[in-house]
Amino acid sequence: MSSPRLGWALLLGCAACYILTVIAAAPSARVGTLEGLALEEATRHRDHGDVDLAIQILEEARLAGGTGETLLGSLGIAYVDVGQHDTAAPLLAAGLAGLREREDLPWAINELRKNVARGLVACHLRRGQVDEARTVALEEGGYMPPYVSMALAWDYPELADELIQFRLSEDVLEVAGSERFLLSLSAVSVSVARGDLAEARERWELLTAGIDRQRSSPLKIIVEEAATLKSRMADAAPGAESEELRLSLAQTYFRLGLTMRGLDQITGPLEPEDPASRVEALRLQVEAWEGLGLDDRALEARRRLVRAAPDDLEARWGLAQDLRTLARFDAAEVQLLWVLRREPERGRAWLLLGDVYRRTGAYDAACEAYAEGIDIITQGRLSPMDEGVEAGGSSLMHALLTGCEDLADVARRAGQPSHELLAWEAILELAYRPGKTPTQPPADWLAERARYRVTLLSGEEPPPLPRADEALGGALFQVY
Repeated sequence: MSSPRLGWALLLGCAACYILTVIAAAPSARVGTLEGLALEEATRHRDHGDVDLAIQILEEARLAGGTGETLLGSLGIAYVDVGQHDTAAPLLAAGLAGLREREDLPWAINELRKNVARGLVACHLRRGQVDEARTVALEEGGYMPPYVSMALAWDYPELADELIQFRLSEDVLEVAGSERFLLSLSAVSVSVARGDLAEARERWELLTAGIDRQRSSPLKIIVEEAATLKSRMADAAPGAESEELRLSLAQTYFRLGLTMRGLDQITGPLEPEDPASRVEALRLQVEAWEGLGLDDRALEARRRLVRAAPDDLEARWGLAQDLRTLARFDAAEVQLLWVLRREPERGRAWLLLGDVYRRTGAYDAACEAYAEGIDIITQGRLSPMDEGVEAGGSSLMHALLTGCEDLADVARRAGQPSHELLAWEAILELAYRPGKTPTQPPADWLAERARYRVTLLSGEEPPPLPRADEALGGALFQVY
């Protein structure tokens, strides 16, 4: 739900690296292996949307004596993921300090270190600790755009400019051209945040000198739009016109990455009174608060959006997802049932409802919900919103595969072998689809597990997994 979404895809690799590292350390091997196993289990929970369970597993490992930097950093990231920055900050600081002491880090753990540092900077900026944020960013060095983006979002343009100039001053061979371009774009946003539109135009001209201006011409349009809107607002009388101008200016700031500046235009006493403008302002607030990782404020804005637009299906769907992420299952169920009454072909909503029932122990109901969602998606009976989900290694594909795994799990618990068989067969059909490459989901280990379970449940052994050029079966649905 929150942002930044930090490093969860890396944690399984970190767990493997961690276990191998500590096996030889006899006195601390038990605790070290415990930490590695906890990381592995926490990653599985997070992949299935159960962030609260991931945190619980990591906390239990810490209570059992785990103090490793990988564990602490990963736990800190998990708390950032649910917007608990005050809890996350000391964990991230301790984890980063330990990771910095290690040499020759495996790739996965080195990536974790970067994400721990970025999470710590986000915590410092949220609490107004600019000096601490600057210290972490400069000590980490390297690729700077994530730190610059956070500084701009939290309305610290001077910090953003300092980080930009620091990075651009380094040897040209040390900074890729793509990074220099991104930093130069951010420098234009810095000037807008300062209110110096002349400097913004100058920086844009410098940026585009000698390159195709089409790459950044939209930025110039946005800068000019900001200047025009501020000029018109100065002359506008209070009322509907002024509200529309503020709403437009907020959208302009958001496009420039100036999140807090945008929020200042549409929150508190400046929130629009016109009903239609208020709904649009609340939509923008939700996105902005989530982008800053302030989940409680995002949830409150989403609740207000639902009250302001009670028949808005997407507002209800977004609220349901947020409530599920925060483990507020009863409230999530209410919203999901409302969505499904109006759009019964929304496969992802059925899968999310299955998650809710799984977490509340209603396994029979979970089986029915998962099975319905899997059937809708695999048969191509997708709602318009599901059809709009990006394909390939997409969120829809991920939701389908995790839904299949979760159905298999709850079906075993509920004693429903037919539902378990359905889940594993769906995974196999994805594995056999034409044109699937080894890097596309499902992973071979999951497909092989599906073959094993199907054999046990049906008494018939499925064909071996095909090579990429020997895919079997027909197209299941168009997400690849």
